[in-house]
Order: sequence, then structure tokens, then C-alpha cells
Amino acid sequence: MDLQKDLAKAQKWYDEEQYERAEKLLTRLLLAYPDEPQLYQVHAMIMLAMGDMQRGIMDLSIAMSLEPDELSNYFTRSSILCELGEFQMALPDCNTIVRIAPQDALGYVSRAICYGGLGQVKKAVADTDKALTLTNDPKKMATIYQLRGSIYYQVDKFQKCIDDSNRAIELDPQLQGIHGMRGDAYMNLKQFDKALADFDEGLRQDPDDFEAFDLRAHVFMFQGDKDRAYAEYEGLVNKNPKDADVIMCRAMFYLSHKDADNALADVDRALTIQPNNP
Repeated sequence: MDLQKDLAKAQKWYDEEQYERAEKLLTRLLLAYPDEPQLYQVHAMIMLAMGDMQRGIMDLSIAMSLEPDELSNYFTRSSILCELGEFQMALPDCNTIVRIAPQDALGYVSRAICYGGLGQVKKAVADTDKALTLTNDPKKMATIYQLRGSIYYQVDKFQKCIDDSNRAIELDPQLQGIHGMRGDAYMNLKQFDKALADFDEGLRQDPDDFEAFDLRAHVFMFQGDKDRAYAEYEGLVNKNPKDADVIMCRAMFYLSHKDADNALADVDRALTIQPNNP
């Protein structure tokens, strides 16, 4: 077997989303070269693409044991663990990144995400503050402000969330999700006109932003415009009539506003479309 040639072939299949084909080749390569860390890294990427996060984590752990100073493995594993909600398990990887590369802003960003998930707000904010001192890239700074704003949001510091959102938008007006977050903060402060303006901008950037539709409907309810709120969701459901998730979200919307009859009707409709919907 030619390691580099076969590895390039597996990478090509991965890029083409031929995951099963790539996985079979990688399995053969791993049997032939069990001490090659790059094989475990690529195999991990394939497993993650196929939805097997536990196997992906295992592959990355083996790669890290073979190549303990390779930062990308720590970044990837910590990201997966955070996605799974395992922030405490992810924290040692983030600490390792900061130790190996103390001048890399991304290490502090990764750790801030862990601290935020653990509810350790002061530590999370301190890491975002540190990250901001380590980069001059406007887009990177925008994402850090967005992260810090989200941390403030989770502890109901809505004005601070808005302030950081403003900084992020100044640096990167097209930053994904930033208008939705700021609009949500405005909504919590009952600044409904500003909230609607942000949700509208979010929908202008991404017409399929379901969350913006949902939040806008809530604003209409808070403003006492029930007909407009219901029409908002009616339009969304009409656009996605076979999407059980959309219909279930409307059911939750109805329930949150004490409309049990419509909520139950939507639950029944969603279960008809997707009987195993949890």
C-alpha cells in the first residue's frame, strides 16, 4: 500500500462526501499503519461526518497520544465535546491549547465557550477579554464580541449583550446570527421596535432563518397583536407544510401563550408527519 497516495484518495472521497468508501479505505490503512496519527485524524473527520461522534472522539484521542503537541486535535475534540454539552470534559483540552499556544486567541475563545457552558461567567468573560488582546482581525474580533455578548445574555445582562453586539456589527455587519441575538436582547428589555428591526435584518440576510420568524411572532404577541403573530407562523408553516419541527415549534409558541387547543392540534399534525418525533 502507498500511504500518501491512498490517504489522498481517502481525503478526495471525504471531500466528495463518499464517506463509507473513504472509511473502508482508512480502516485498511489503519491496520497497515497503526502508529500514523494523520490516519486517525482523517478517520475522525469521516466518523464525525457520518454522525458517529463517539468514534470520532476516540480517533482524535489516539491521534493526540501519538502526536501530543498537534493543536488541531485538541481544538476538534473540545469542539465536539462542547457540542455534546460535555463542557467539563472539554475544559482540559482547552487548557492544553492555551498552554501550548498562549498567544493564540482561539485557545481562549474555546475555553470561554467551556466556561460559559459551565456557568462560570467571570472566567468566560476574562478569556474573551484576553482573546481580544491577541488579534487585530476585524472578523475574528467580531466573533469574540458575539461570544461575549452571548455569555452576558445567558445571565440576563441584556444591555451588555447589546453593547457587544453593536461592536460586533461595526466590525462585521454580515456576521451570522448577530442581529438575532441583539434583537432577542432588545425583546427582553421590551424595546420591541428595535427587536423587530433586528429580526427583519436577520431575515434579509437569511430568509430561511426560522428563529427570526419565531422571535418576531413573540414580539407581536407582546405588543398585543395576536392576529399578526399567528399570521407570522401561519406563513412559516405554509412554507414548510411537511416539516414536523416547524409545526412542533408553532405548538410550543401556542403553548407559551396559553393556547392549548391550537398547540395540541399542531402536536397531532406533527406526529402524523413524523410519528417518532420526540
